[in-house]
Amino acid sequence: MDYNTVSNQAVLADLGRKIETIRLQQNLRREDLAAVSGVSKGTVKNIEGGNSVGSLYLVAVLRGLGEVGSLSRLLQVPPYRPVDLKAGGGKRRRRASGHRISESPPAGEWKWGDET
Repeated sequence: MDYNTVSNQAVLADLGRKIETIRLQQNLRREDLAAVSGVSKGTVKNIEGGNSVGSLYLVAVLRGLGEVGSLSRLLQVPPYRPVDLKAGGGKRRRRASGHRISESPPAGEWKWGDET
């Protein structure tokens, strides 16, 4: 499934199915996974059903399955390139500057001083 082309709900549903598959492959009942994860059986059911839950609960269930290490592979941060460090004076970026909005008015728009 290409997560870039589907809704957030579809992504959650797919993740829930994968977590359920891993649980069943490990021959764990929901009750057992809930107990080892420190969450309720309902939370496990919600995760597997693709419902929204807090990220701490998701991490707890993944840890209970022995899959919490999968999270480090989820988002790979690209290494800084030397050219990026040089442009930043040898420092890594600490905050985003955002997109700048042009201050000049669009062509053809009236502004003060144009009334003559």
